[in-house]
Amino acid sequence: MTRPSAAVVGMGQLGRVVGEALLCDGWTVTGFKRSNQDYSSFDPSLAVIATGEDDLSPVLSALPNSWLGRLVLLQNELLPSSWLMHGVENPTVFVVWFSKKAGQVVREYRPSLIFGPVAHEIQSAMNQVGVSTEILSGNEDLVEALLLKNTYIWSQNIVSLAVDDPRAERVLTNDRNILSEIIRETLEVQKSIVGSSVDVRSIEEQVLEVISRDGDKKLGGRSAAARLRRLLTLADTEQVLVPTIQSIAQRVGVDS
Repeated sequence: MTRPSAAVVGMGQLGRVVGEALLCDGWTVTGFKRSNQDYSSFDPSLAVIATGEDDLSPVLSALPNSWLGRLVLLQNELLPSSWLMHGVENPTVFVVWFSKKAGQVVREYRPSLIFGPVAHEIQSAMNQVGVSTEILSGNEDLVEALLLKNTYIWSQNIVSLAVDDPRAERVLTNDRNILSEIIRETLEVQKSIVGSSVDVRSIEEQVLEVISRDGDKKLGGRSAAARLRRLLTLADTEQVLVPTIQSIAQRVGVDS
C-alpha cells in the first residue's frame, strides 16, 4: 500500500514536530528549507507551511498552483487576508498552542485548534506525538481562534519591550494596565482587518489566563521588535490609532 505523501516547508522546531507526527501516522514526509524555491518536482497530498511570518508570503508566491488546495498553515499573526491575497481560498489552518525548543519536550498551553480540508489528518498525526487538538466547526470559529492567538502573541511580546521586569507574574501584578491597553489596541487593528465584531473582554480574559501560566518565565523573545513592527505596519495600513503601542515603539526605536 502506497503511503500518502506530505511536504513540510520550513524545518524549524514546529515544522519538525509536525513532520515527526505525520511520519508516525504513516505519511512519507519530505522536508524543504524555506530558502528552497524549487517545489515543482514534488506533488504532495498535503503541504505544511511551517516558515516564520516574514517568510510566509514569498513561500506562498513560489508554490506551484497544484499545491494551493492542499496547504496547512500554522504561523502566528495569521488572518484570512494572509492567504487570500495569494489565491489560497481554503487552507487548513492549525492554530498552534504548543511550543518546542531545542533539547526540550513539547510544552502545551491549551489544546491546539484546526480547521480546514485536512483537519482530521492533522489531528490524527498530532495524536501520535501526544499533542492535544480540537477541530473547529466553521469559519467564524476559526477567525475567533486566530484573533485570540494573535493577540496573545503580539501583546506578550510588545509588553516585554515596555516594562522593566518582563516576567509574566510581575507584568500581571505591576503592569496589567499597559498590558490591557496593548491587548485592546491589538484587537482594534485586527477587527478592522477582518471586518467583524470582537468580544474584547472574553479575549482579554483568555490572554491573561494563558500568560498567568508562565509564572516567572520572561515574556517576549528575540522576535518581539519584529512583531511590534509588523503590527504597526498593519495599524498604519488600516488607519487605526494605537497610541500605547506607538509610544512603546518610539521608546525602543521601532518604526513601521
